[in-house]
Amino acid sequence: MLGGGDDARQPATAVPEAADATPTDAEGGATPPPASGDGRPRVVRAALPSAEGACEATDVTVTPTVDGSPRGGSDVALSLSVATAGDTACRLELTAEVLTLKVSTAGRSVWETEQCPGAVPERDLVLRPGWTTALVVTWPGIFSDKDCSGTTRDAPPGAYAVESAVYAGEPARFDFEVRPPQRPRGSQGQADQT
Repeated sequence: MLGGGDDARQPATAVPEAADATPTDAEGGATPPPASGDGRPRVVRAALPSAEGACEATDVTVTPTVDGSPRGGSDVALSLSVATAGDTACRLELTAEVLTLKVSTAGRSVWETEQCPGAVPERDLVLRPGWTTALVVTWPGIFSDKDCSGTTRDAPPGAYAVESAVYAGEPARFDFEVRPPQRPRGSQGQADQT
């Protein structure tokens, strides 16, 4: 997850706020920037409204996704899209008390921010109507423990789900597959000789 928490195996990566807000259309899809005459996107200036106070918890949504099918024994990037359904821009102070993430398989918890609170980034986000703010959180592909030691075993291949929520809000869920780890080079030949 994001942040330099106690778990050394959980590096932080967050897109800077100036570049992580993406305009969305009425259906929730990303709106592409206007193209110039040669088909390339052109840069436009936009006057964004300033925040008028704290976000209402019931207006904030956090939608997780995982690109592709990651391999076991490796880090898994959990992409989070944070948005507000409110009518005005608002400020969200992101902390471990505000954001919860949980990775599970077959209904059994594998990794969660309640055990690894230091993994959650402490950031002051400005959420604006019609825009989403992107965060990338890294799950190290292992089971978490109460101390978030980072020394537990790798999560096995199979079907997984990541759930995310803000405060006591309704969680959003995304299902993904963890494939078997890649076999080290030469391991097949060694196995054949034994």
